[in-house]
Amino acid sequence: KEQWIAYTDLCGYGKRDPSKHAPDFLQNFLMQLQSGVRVHVDTTAEPRCVAEAVRALQKQAPSFKTAWKSFCANFGGGTNDPAKHNLEYMVKFFDFLGQAANGGVAAAPAALPIAAAPAPLFGFIVEPAAKRMRPSPGVAAGTLIPGTKEYFVAQVKAYQGSGEEQKQLWGKYVDLYLGGARDPNKHDEATLQEFCV
Repeated sequence: KEQWIAYTDLCGYGKRDPSKHAPDFLQNFLMQLQSGVRVHVDTTAEPRCVAEAVRALQKQAPSFKTAWKSFCANFGGGTNDPAKHNLEYMVKFFDFLGQAANGGVAAAPAALPIAAAPAPLFGFIVEPAAKRMRPSPGVAAGTLIPGTKEYFVAQVKAYQGSGEEQKQLWGKYVDLYLGGARDPNKHDEATLQEFCV
């Protein structure tokens, strides 16, 4: 099992489900295993790799950098250097991001102290502050009502902001079905909901 995990991390983009791999990938793994060649498992590299990934993401994505800084201000004592946090902290950060990206209310991570004077947490991390959605009249800032157009616009924007592949998928979808209008605000809630489901 350890060798399968190491092999898929090294050669299979971390996909551990064998049904997600081509037969030749599985055959190569079995041949390597039978030959006695072992993939070295470096347990100290994982936190270092995650820290390097966080650094790279901060350079490439301003919204990610804002989210990281906000999380560190609230739960990491203001220490922004990813190398100074352990793997457990990193996992809690990514879980927190995942909850926010999935439209859930991202709760404070368990077992992490909240700083005495927390910095504002991000409402939407996929856009610079100047482009944040303005709530409808009568709706508190940062509040999205599920089922509304604003809610689905935020879902689409969060999806696009989660990676280049997702952004391209949205682009292909609107080119194919919606006349190429990439701005989710240009579409009605039913159209956006169809994409989000």
